[in-house]
Amino acid sequence: MKTVLFNGHDIILFVIMFICILFSIITLLTQRDTCRAHLWLGLFLLTQAASAAYTLALYGDAFHQWAAQNIPAIFACLELALWLEGPLLLLYTRAALYQRVRFQRDDWLLLFPILIYILTISAVNLTYEAGAGSDFLLFLRSNNVQYYEHLRNLISSSFGVCAYLVVKNYQNKMTDAYSNLDLLSYGWLKLLVAGYIVLKLWSAFYLILFTLVQAAFGESGVHQIDFDLMGGIGNYGHLCLVSLLLYLGLADSRHIVHIAKETLEDIGQARTESRHAYSTEQVERVQYHMVTG
Repeated sequence: MKTVLFNGHDIILFVIMFICILFSIITLLTQRDTCRAHLWLGLFLLTQAASAAYTLALYGDAFHQWAAQNIPAIFACLELALWLEGPLLLLYTRAALYQRVRFQRDDWLLLFPILIYILTISAVNLTYEAGAGSDFLLFLRSNNVQYYEHLRNLISSSFGVCAYLVVKNYQNKMTDAYSNLDLLSYGWLKLLVAGYIVLKLWSAFYLILFTLVQAAFGESGVHQIDFDLMGGIGNYGHLCLVSLLLYLGLADSRHIVHIAKETLEDIGQARTESRHAYSTEQVERVQYHMVTG
């Protein structure tokens, strides 16, 4: 008798992995640019495929048992992808919008998630003894893992918000640097950033809800809420996002005007310095003529 490792809901995760890997290969092999935007995008898409595989390994009933017995190290390896996706999204956003992106003094924060991951793995290896499974798998089964996941969700969401602020700041400055604003389109990039933020906030929401319900009502209260359904909604949302991104492709990226960040800053400063300060009397005269005229 054959062992069934996957069910119908697991197919959704396989579709996500297939789309992300296919999109990543197309991006890495067919796109060439000097700002390495497509390199960061390809790596980000690979983290999305790894994230779906991680969900499958954690919550797929039969596959989880099989993975825990045969390849327990997969849990610690795929965990790294969840820490890398935020920095990679921010790097792609910056590279897609600006020319000659240089690493700045504050960019060391991009390595902060990797540092947390290394410290976590080290602490887990010192705390847990691998018996029935890997050290990290024992940590994932502990009661304290939810607080670790709260931290991961917070940091991932923060990088998504930073990417959104980069896009917003770019659009505001482009009003001074580019006249044909109607020809500009950031739909694909906006969808990517906004979809990522929504997915991360949804994940953070039901995990916070789980923690609060468990603290207030114990395990009996947890069983009253279908958290599996909430996780499934997140998976379907992930599928919708990557499918829509694949459908739209990189068409909008052709309308993104690449400009040096320093140029935008110089233009904004020049416009600020060229503005004339009007006196109160002049303002009152204009208002008077607008009313009486």
